[in-house]
Amino acid sequence: MHTFTAGGKSVTVFPAAEPDAPVVYLNTFGEEGQKVFDALPAAPPLTLVAISGLDWDRDMAPWDSPAVFKNAAPFSGGADDYLRLLTGEILPTAER
Repeated sequence: MHTFTAGGKSVTVFPAAEPDAPVVYLNTFGEEGQKVFDALPAAPPLTLVAISGLDWDRDMAPWDSPAVFKNAAPFSGGADDYLRLLTGEILPTAER
């Protein structure tokens, strides 16, 4: 297991024993990467990359939008920024 930080996100890589195994990227709520990895023993070999520390109302929203619940925060449309972080920094670092 390898852990690094990128753009305020915590990234944990659970490498497969086989070098050419597929890679699965998982956005997690909290530090759930280990639990997900532990639940995979019957799965084909794969590398799991768990990304946590997301601001779901920003990082997963493609545009600004009002809150969907009465006392919730509005969505702030930062998905483009997160996608740039994911493709420009997280993926290249995880794949090394």
